[in-house]
Amino acid sequence: MEFDLVIVGAGSGGYEAGLYAYRRGMKVAFVELSPETVGGSCLNRGCIPSKYMRHGAYLLEKLSKAQNYGIKVEGLSLDLRMLAEGRDQVVLTIRENFKKFAQKLGIPIFYGRGVLKDKNTVYVEGSDITLKTRYILLATGSSCADLKDLPADGKRIFNTDQIWSLREFPRRMLIVGGGAVGVEFAYIFRMYGVDVVLVELLDRLLPSPDIPEESSR
Repeated sequence: MEFDLVIVGAGSGGYEAGLYAYRRGMKVAFVELSPETVGGSCLNRGCIPSKYMRHGAYLLEKLSKAQNYGIKVEGLSLDLRMLAEGRDQVVLTIRENFKKFAQKLGIPIFYGRGVLKDKNTVYVEGSDITLKTRYILLATGSSCADLKDLPADGKRIFNTDQIWSLREFPRRMLIVGGGAVGVEFAYIFRMYGVDVVLVELLDRLLPSPDIPEESSR
């Protein structure tokens, strides 16, 4: 099979690059690990699930202040399993739409691990498919890095990929890292009633050049 561009990784970056190339007349193909990982970290383990959870936290925050406006909310309860089911359904719907849109455009997605044989050849490991191409784009994304003394086990110590497996809220939580992800998780879990402690190595939260230092101390 021959293409103008083979993109290894059908996450947010790779997918958008593929659409860009397609619109400019290139014959494009994606190589992705599995049907369940289409959309990459942002869709499956990052932006989308976290924003769904954050919206729920935002609603709880607003409801907690409703009585200030004469609105009485009684019998309010929180079910993490229902919340997780709703979150997972949103992720699934978007993922399937990604696949359907690629199919509609005639952009194939080959499932398996992409192995570069040379500058113009990608072999899809686990199958007999070899793709010849003029160009190769590596859009494989990133993975969580463990702390040396706190390896994530998915039971008591979670990384940001594993945290979505929770089906019950803990009473207390320690979050290591006060960047954008850590602060967002701290807000989400605190609004859901968890006692949260946030730890940051530097002397301020959100240590980013885009955020004024006085705003994050």
